[in-house]
Amino acid sequence: MTIENKNWNARDDRMPGTNTLKIAGTVTVPNSNTTAVLVPNGRPCALSHLSLDLILETHGIGMTVLTEKEVVYTQRSGADITSVSIYYKNELLASIDDVEVTH
Repeated sequence: MTIENKNWNARDDRMPGTNTLKIAGTVTVPNSNTTAVLVPNGRPCALSHLSLDLILETHGIGMTVLTEKEVVYTQRSGADITSVSIYYKNELLASIDDVEVTH
């Protein structure tokens, strides 16, 4: 099962005092009370590659309506991440081959 998604980007902000890698995109979830979360998945990959899983979490009562939600993952910069893969239910959902780096 795939999930609609768009606008993926990766930015490595290496400005002094910031040092944050941020991965962001938009996914369409089936209910208004569903949130999307990105977590490292531990799949073997190259040192310069980050592999993430998209997980949907439902909390409380919500309306059954397709809803676009922003999903963001951040981690401390430091490793030279040059590409990112995002998986949903063990299927490749998105690949980001250009990580924007700011100094």
